[in-house]
Amino acid sequence: MKWLPIEELDMEDNLKVEVVVKAFNVKVYNTNYTSDPYCVFIRDRKFVRWPHHFPPTHFLVLPKMEKPNDSENTIIRQVEEDIRGEERNLGQRKVGV
Repeated sequence: MKWLPIEELDMEDNLKVEVVVKAFNVKVYNTNYTSDPYCVFIRDRKFVRWPHHFPPTHFLVLPKMEKPNDSENTIIRQVEEDIRGEERNLGQRKVGV
């Protein structure tokens, strides 16, 4: 995946599309600065959850996730069931202490 210039990003409101944005080599207090990447949404042609006072310079669109298949769903359900069982066991241990 390649960072693209922010000018190429469609800034129409779309809270369902997450993009990762980053600022490369912006001047902050007379020092060149590159931000960490942030996952944001677009609302009112602004970046929701972008923490800086300067705008991002580049972006990546996150790939769409595929829905889990049946075997992955079975694994997910089993892990969730195991976690709930552990939580019940922890609760019982605290009561018996």
